Formats: sequence, C-alpha cells, structure tokens
Amino acid sequence: MGQFDVNIKWGKEKFNDITVNTDEAPEIFKAQLFALTNVPPERQKIMIKGGVLKDSWDNFQGKLKNGAMIMLMGSADPLPEKPKELPRFMEDMADAEMNQDCSHVGPYCCIYDVKGEFFRVAKIPVGIENLGNTCYLNSVIQCLRVIPELKTALQEYSQSDAFVKQLKDLWNSLDNSPEAAKPIAFLLVLHANFPIFAERGPQGGLKQQDANEAWLSICRYLHQLPGAGNKDLMEELFGVQYRSETKCIEEGGETEAKVETDKQLSISCFIDTDVKYLLTGLKKNLVEKIEKKSEKLDRQAQYEKNSTIERLPHYLAVNFIRFYYKTGTQNSAKILKDVKFQTEFDAWDLCGPNLQEKLKPNREKLKLLTDKELDLLSRKKKNGVRKIEPPKYTQFEKTHFDEDHGSNNHGWYTLKAVLTHKGRSIDGGHYIAWTKQEDGRWIKFDDDKATVVTEEEVLALSGGGDWHTAYICIFETKKLPVFTPDLENDQMENMETS
Repeated sequence: MGQFDVNIKWGKEKFNDITVNTDEAPEIFKAQLFALTNVPPERQKIMIKGGVLKDSWDNFQGKLKNGAMIMLMGSADPLPEKPKELPRFMEDMADAEMNQDCSHVGPYCCIYDVKGEFFRVAKIPVGIENLGNTCYLNSVIQCLRVIPELKTALQEYSQSDAFVKQLKDLWNSLDNSPEAAKPIAFLLVLHANFPIFAERGPQGGLKQQDANEAWLSICRYLHQLPGAGNKDLMEELFGVQYRSETKCIEEGGETEAKVETDKQLSISCFIDTDVKYLLTGLKKNLVEKIEKKSEKLDRQAQYEKNSTIERLPHYLAVNFIRFYYKTGTQNSAKILKDVKFQTEFDAWDLCGPNLQEKLKPNREKLKLLTDKELDLLSRKKKNGVRKIEPPKYTQFEKTHFDEDHGSNNHGWYTLKAVLTHKGRSIDGGHYIAWTKQEDGRWIKFDDDKATVVTEEEVLALSGGGDWHTAYICIFETKKLPVFTPDLENDQMENMETS
C-alpha cells in the first residue's frame, strides 16, 4: 500500500501528520502510537472507517490515504511522577553539604579532580527497561553507544529503513529522556529481521538469547551505514583481517600450505586450563588443528591452520569463548575460569610480520612519549612534589593509516566497554553492560538501573565464580598524543610552583 501521513484521534487528543508505512509490520505502527500516547500495544484497538487493524494491514486495504483519520482506543500507562528531590548543584549548596556523599542528588554523581579540590555534579546516563529476557539486547545497545562514529552515522543516514530508524530513535530517547527507555519498537524490528530472537518458551515468554549473537547480528545489519569514502562503516571500525596458512602435518601429505584471507567483526579468546590472560587465549585461537580430506593421501588427514592478523580496526571486539555444548545432557555449559584482562591491551603479538613492520613507526612514538613522561615524573619527584598530575594533552597524532581510515596504526588499545554474563547456561542467566564514559567514569547498566562503578570493579569481571563474567570486551585504539616542548615547559613550571 505504501506510506501515508494520517491523523490519529485518541479520546480528546488528536495527533496530526503521523506517518504510517504499510511496508512495515503493524507492530511498528503500534509502537509509534505507544510513544505518542503511552497506550501499550496489547491494549490498543486501532480503527479506520470500515476496518480494525489486526496482525496484518488487510483490513485497512484501500482505506488508507494521506489525511485519513484513524481512531485509537485503549487506556494509557500512568505517567511517571515528578521526583520528590530534584538534583542540586554546587552553586546551591553550603560547604558542609559538599562534603557529604552524593546520595542527595538522585541520578547524579559527584566528580572531583585529581587534587580532590574541584567539585561538580555529573548526570548518570539512563538505562533500558527489560521487556522480558531482553537484558542481552539492552547490554548490546549500551556497549554500541560507546562508539561516537556509529551515533553520527545513524543521525546522518537518510535512507528509509525501519531497523536503523528505530535504533536511532532509541538512542535519541536515551540521550534526551530523564528515565529509562522502553525499546518496544526496536525489539519489534529486531524480531522482524532476526526471527531467532523472537522465540518464546513453553510459558509464552521470550527466551533468553546469546548477547554475542545479537551483537554480531546488529553489527552485520548496520553494514549499510557508509563510512569514510562511502565504505562499509562497521567493517571500517570493527573489521579484523586474517591471513591463514593451512598445511597437512601427516607424513606423505601435501607439503605446500594453502593461503587464505578472511574478515571478521571480532576476535575470539579461546579458554582452556592453560589460559590465564586475555592475550594467551587470543594467541591460542590463532592455531587450529583440523581434519579434512587429503587429495594426496586419499583419506581424512590432520592439518594445522596458523593465522595472523593483517589489519587491526579502530575498535577491537573480543568474544570470550565461555559456552560449549554438552552432548550428554544436550545443553550449553559455561566455562567459569578466571581470564584476566587489563585497561590497556597490545595486539602486537597477534599480527603478521607485514603489519608489524607498518606498526613500528608509531609504536616508537608511543615509546618515546612514555619515556618523556617517566622522565618528567622522576624530575618532579626529585623536586619534592607530592601531588603529581599527568600531562594534559591537547594535540594528538592520527591513529589510522592514510590508506585505511578506521584502522589502528600502532597496535595499542584501551578498554571501552565490557558485556558480562551471570549464570551457568547461555539459555539463561543475566547480561549487564559496563561502559566508560567520555569523562572517564565507568557506568554499570543493569537494564533500567545505571550506577557509577570503579575501574577496579570492572577489572574484577574476569571470571572464576558465579558472579558476572566478561563475555565481550570492546577496546578502542589508544590516542597518540603529541608531547611538545611547550607542554613539557608548562608541566615543569607547574611543578616548581606546586
């Protein structure tokens, strides 16, 4: 039927020029009405002269046109009450109040500088409501929100696409609403495009889903967003390119290795009894024993596949392989082993020799920068400075290769987000997102609840028990500052007057 601008009448309320797109499922239109009226889709009765909207647009066939009047019946959920205590800011507080904790400012927290002297009140971002086993989706969305390039691309995307539109609307709601967002419309378009996430259990409720599968599904769908030079944005930002050599390791087999290249949106951390650290698990995943038909031996034979990374992206998504299928009980089980990760990560050992050679110049710049910082720190200590501030950089080098926008040109990363799972099975449990904000704070998003946490709490998510365990880590390319003579002189001058 197409797309129409209609008018909606709901009791005494009237909404004009509301777009109806019959190429989308009626659930999307119901979600639009929910956003307008707060009437949940299950309580909506939508009518046009001569027809009532059901699970398809059949009853509206031939009745929709621009300017048509649509009647909505149904009671709305109550609007949230105004908070009893509004946030209070520094200008309105007495000195004694500033020394108290931050519980009096509601969804806000206190921020101090490194000297503990400057005070301000910062807003805590809002969470996302759980619509019934949708914590996996809420966590993925919160982790994706740490990528400003993706937010910009969503805002600038002009093509008609329900999935992109609803994701953009959800993000706008998270940015502008003082309360947790309800992802009803986005959940509906997700189900329409990926029916596996719409599966329901015996009691009729939505099943718990795998957050990593949701992460990859959403990222692959967003391939249509253009990056630099109209390239694929997600491949530009997350694309890891591998080079692999597969060779028969049995006597008499083929001696020449088969060379292949592959692109993926994440890398995997293999976990066994020997893996205690992230890098160890990543390196183990690059070596694989496989069995396949040998033309030379004319039978199944053992092969070894060795891979190296030939392209590092700006954002590195790491999936911890914590779930495996138990054939005996025919269900999934979880590896609870403690695998340490840090706030800084060096991918050098995962790269092939060609990429390592390209990384060397900027790695040398980072080394010189670190040496200068250590020298400055030593000189400050010799001068008896007690409170030492790190240098405040204002100039930065580019961190991508000229011919490859969105790449990493030195191999170092900093931790940006962690998605965790609590439970023993991929079919159950609970997912939470922990993300680092632009001001340096770490926020824990437990569905609609958002709280400030410490970096130590985030690093404690490495596993070893039934508490939340890292399942996906998102690393961002480390900034490459420019250490100028003026900066060094300023630092030394501050040091002498401290």
